[in-house]
Amino acid sequence: MSTNNDNHQARNGPGATAGWRKFAKASILLAVIGLVLTCWGGRYWYLAGAAYWVPVYFIAALLGVLGSLPGGSRGWLAAGLLCILASAGLLAPGYFPPPNPAPAGQQPNFRILQFNTYKHRSNPDALIKLVRETSPDIILFQEFDKEWEAALKPLETLYPHHTGFPRYPGGGPDLGQYWRTDSSTPQVLAESGVPAVTTTLMINQRPVQIFNVHTAAPFSPRRARHHREQMHALALHLRGTSSPVIVVGDLNTTPWSQYYQELLRHSDLISARQGFGILGSWPSFFGLLRVPLDQVLVSAEINVIRCRVGPGLGSDHRPVLTDLYIPPLKNKD
Repeated sequence: MSTNNDNHQARNGPGATAGWRKFAKASILLAVIGLVLTCWGGRYWYLAGAAYWVPVYFIAALLGVLGSLPGGSRGWLAAGLLCILASAGLLAPGYFPPPNPAPAGQQPNFRILQFNTYKHRSNPDALIKLVRETSPDIILFQEFDKEWEAALKPLETLYPHHTGFPRYPGGGPDLGQYWRTDSSTPQVLAESGVPAVTTTLMINQRPVQIFNVHTAAPFSPRRARHHREQMHALALHLRGTSSPVIVVGDLNTTPWSQYYQELLRHSDLISARQGFGILGSWPSFFGLLRVPLDQVLVSAEINVIRCRVGPGLGSDHRPVLTDLYIPPLKNKD
């Protein structure tokens, strides 16, 4: 009997406690470094990716504090608590009510499905099933090519307008879209430095300009420079628009990125996620730690009824479904 007790103490005694304390310190250190780089390292390409992982820093700091509570260092405990507060402060705005709340009981009149197909990793049949179940008014794809167009042939009976466009001058198709309502001819903005296509749709008897965007991922010096230039060019282009605007796509950035915040400031757009939480869409397999890489941004006069992340379809991204209410033009009399 005493031998069993000795074995139990060996497993759960000083050695186990020391291991847990080391894990707690490592978790807090991860949170400290990540949050510092999120706030002050975004201008350097090799540090910009830190802004992706704010939910991870929150969980790491929380675990670190729990590991420091039973007799741990007060310094590590204080650092962990500060990290919890800092990361919570970055996450909290996603839960604040939006400045453009929909009136009580308002029904949507426009639904968007956005999805980065990740080349040919996704399941076309599952995607077609989701489209039939949700019946979006417009579907906006990134990493869409001729093979995807062929795989989604069954959707052509539901969507009379469908096409694919390059996001870079002289490049192959990447930006696909399917839509129902009459529209202007889609315009490719690649030559102006914006990796996007813009289409004007008549919704509730007023023109609404929709941008399908796919910026570069900032994971190398060259691509980080392209990402910075593209985000800046997009912000400048949006400042010149007069009609209501909806920007949709894989911007390869999160709400905690400096370039994302600059885009919102310069364009006066609002995230459709605001008030609905983090709604992480990437990586699709990362559970509660997914981050919001795929964006839907709208003009302040557009009401967001709901925004949600769809099921995994094989891509490393998950689809994002957004229901909007586009109000009619106000009578000037």
